[in-house]
Amino acid sequence: MTDRTPEMEHHDLRARVVGLEHGAASKENRLSALEAWRSQMDIATAVRDEQYRGIKEDLKSIKGTLSRLAWLMITGIAMGFVAFMINGGFKVP
Repeated sequence: MTDRTPEMEHHDLRARVVGLEHGAASKENRLSALEAWRSQMDIATAVRDEQYRGIKEDLKSIKGTLSRLAWLMITGIAMGFVAFMINGGFKVP
């Protein structure tokens, strides 16, 4: 067996401590990157939600307009039928 000198043990411990410090720094960098990614995703999700909210409002407006047009057409057809009946309808000469 080899006998270790105090200097060798000190060097070995120092290398282990440096390795642990590098590992901790690496994990801290990864955590910072994940936090940045999360904040970007939160912002992107908020933007998309606002866009969908605007689209929903636009579709609701279009739906209301189409409903009014449909009622106008139905009313026009009904008024035409009433005018036809008032003017004689199916009167045979």
